Amino acid sequence: MKSFSFYQIRTALKEARAEGFTLFPEIRDPACREKVKNNPVLQPMLESFYAYGEEALCAECEPQMTFQNFITYLKDGNRSRYEKPWFRSKAQLNAVVLRELFMPDSAQIEFIEDRLWSWCDRFTWEFPAHVPLSLEQMEALGFEADEVIGLFSAETGFYFAEIVSIIGHKLDPLLLHRVKKEINRRINAAYSKHNFHWEEQQMNWSAVCAGSVGCAALYTMEDDDELAKVIQRLMGAFTSYFEGYDEDGVTPEGVGYWGYGFGFFLYFAKLLLERTNGRLDLFKADEKIEKIANFPASLSFSGGGVVNFSDSSHTGRWEVNLGMAMILRDYYGGLPYSAVNTCIDVMSDGAAKWAHVARYLFLGAEYSSGMISPVASGCTFFQHAQWLVDRRMVGEDQIGFAAKGGHNGEPHNHNDLGHFILHKNGEMLFADLGAPNYCRQYFQDETRYGFINTSSRGHSLPVIDGYEQAPGAEMQSVVTAFDETAGETVFALDLTRAYDCPSLEQYVRTFAWAYEKRALTIKDDFVFSSAGEHTIESGFLTRMKIVKENESVVLEGGAATLAYPPGAVCEIIQGEFVANGSLSTEGFYKAVITSQTAQDAVSLKFIIHV
Repeated sequence: MKSFSFYQIRTALKEARAEGFTLFPEIRDPACREKVKNNPVLQPMLESFYAYGEEALCAECEPQMTFQNFITYLKDGNRSRYEKPWFRSKAQLNAVVLRELFMPDSAQIEFIEDRLWSWCDRFTWEFPAHVPLSLEQMEALGFEADEVIGLFSAETGFYFAEIVSIIGHKLDPLLLHRVKKEINRRINAAYSKHNFHWEEQQMNWSAVCAGSVGCAALYTMEDDDELAKVIQRLMGAFTSYFEGYDEDGVTPEGVGYWGYGFGFFLYFAKLLLERTNGRLDLFKADEKIEKIANFPASLSFSGGGVVNFSDSSHTGRWEVNLGMAMILRDYYGGLPYSAVNTCIDVMSDGAAKWAHVARYLFLGAEYSSGMISPVASGCTFFQHAQWLVDRRMVGEDQIGFAAKGGHNGEPHNHNDLGHFILHKNGEMLFADLGAPNYCRQYFQDETRYGFINTSSRGHSLPVIDGYEQAPGAEMQSVVTAFDETAGETVFALDLTRAYDCPSLEQYVRTFAWAYEKRALTIKDDFVFSSAGEHTIESGFLTRMKIVKENESVVLEGGAATLAYPPGAVCEIIQGEFVANGSLSTEGFYKAVITSQTAQDAVSLKFIIHV
C-alpha cells in the first residue's frame, strides 16, 4: 500500500488548517437533511429511528451493563449478557441524536448529555472478550482495560468524537470537556503509549480499529504534528489489512467482514480527504482497492442473496451498506452492486454502529433504486482464493452456483474445502449456515470445531472412514481443473490434504455445472491405501425441508432433486444452531448418504436438478 511520509502528512494538515476544512459536510448541511427527509427510500428508516428514539426518551432507565454481566464472560464464556444492553444503549443514543438533527428538542439534549456522561463512567469501552479480566492478565498485558483499544472501544471513540463535533455546541461545556477528555485518555493517549495486536493482523480488526482511531483523531486532535504521527502509524495497520486480500480482491473472511473492515477504511479515507482538502487520497493508495470494492458484486445472487462462505450471515442474504456504496460510487464511478441495503434498522447489523447509520442516511440522500446494477451473468473464478461463482439466467430463472477451496487456517475459518452453494430466484437451495453465536468457546481452537457451523459436518461434504476435515493452514486443496465452455462449467479440487485420514490416499471432487440443463453433477473419486471396508458419509445441507423418494432426495416444493448412487443408504437429519447477532435458534436439514466399498478405489456420483 502506498504510504505518505510524516512531512507530507504534516504539510497537508497544516495547509488545510490554514484554508479551513469541514468534516462530514453532508450531515451538517440543512439542504442534505431535507433530501434525507424527502427521499422515499430513506423515509421508512428515518421513521423507525424516530419511534425508537421516542421509546428511549420515555424509558425509565438505561439498559444495565452490570458487573455480573461483565464478569460472566470470564466464568462461562457468555458474551451476550453484557453485549446486548451495550448495543441497546448505543442504539438508543443513535436514535435520539438523529431525532435531534431533524427535530431539535431540549429533552433530547438532556438525554444525550446523560447518556454520554454515563458512558464516561464505564470501566472500559471494550467488550469483556477483548480485555484483561484479572489482575494477572492486566499485569501480563502491561496496562488496564480502559486503555485497551479494540473493535468496540475504537468505534465508541470515533462515535463520540463525531457527535460531539456535530452537536457539541448544544451540549453543556462541562459534559463536553469530560467527553473529549475520555476520548483523549482512552483512545488518543492509549494509542500513543501502547502497541496493539491488530496493527499487524491481515483481517477486519486492523481496518476497523485503525479507521476508528484515525477518525477520532481527525475530529479531536488539534496539534498537527501529533496528528501526523498518528496517521503515519495507522498506514502500517491499513497495509496489514490490505495484505489480507489476495490479488483478485478477495478476503477469505467473507462478505460480511468485507463490509465491516472495508467500511471503516472508507470512512477514514473520506474524512482524511476532507481534513486535508484533497491532498491525502487513500482511495488510490493500493491498486487492489478497486477490486476489493467490487468483491461483493461478484458474490451476489438474485433477490439479495449472496455467497455466504465463512462467518457471514446465516440467512444467505447480504446487501451493501448504502453509505459505503455511495462513497464507492463517487470515487470509482457507478454502483456495481445488485442489492443495496435500503432498510437498515436501529441496531445496524446487530451492533448499533453509528458510523454505518449516519453515512447510510446522509451519504444516501441522493440515492435512487435506479442506480443499482443487475446481477451479472457468467462465471467468476478467483484463482488465489479458489472460489468459483457462476450465475446464469436459465429461461426465466436466475440460478447461482458457488464452490470453494483454499485452506482450513483462514481468518474466521470454517472446515469447508469442497463445499458448495446452490441458489435459485432469491432462495438458497443447498446452503451455508454462516456464523453461529459468538462466545469464548467459538474462538478457542480446542472447541471451535465442535460448532456445527464450522465443522465440515455442517457443510455439504463427506466424512471419510469416520474422519471429517481437520483445521489448520496445512489442510488445503489443490485446483486440478477449471474449464468454462458453452453450457457447462467444470471445477475440480484435490481435497486429499483436507483430511487427516490414514486410509485415504487421494480424494478429488469434481463439479460439473451444466446450467442449460439445470444439472449440477458432483463426482467424488476416492483412492484408499488398501482394499477393505471403507465407509463414506456424503453430506448435503439445506435450510429447506427434504424428503426421500426412491434413490433421491427432494427439497420442499420440488425446488431441487438430488439423485444419489444406487445401493447407498440415505438418512435425513434435522438440526439446530444459534445464529450470530440475532441469537435466534435456526434449523437445517442434512441428507447423509452412506456408501460402503471393499475396494481400494471408488467413484460416487450425485446429480442435482433445479
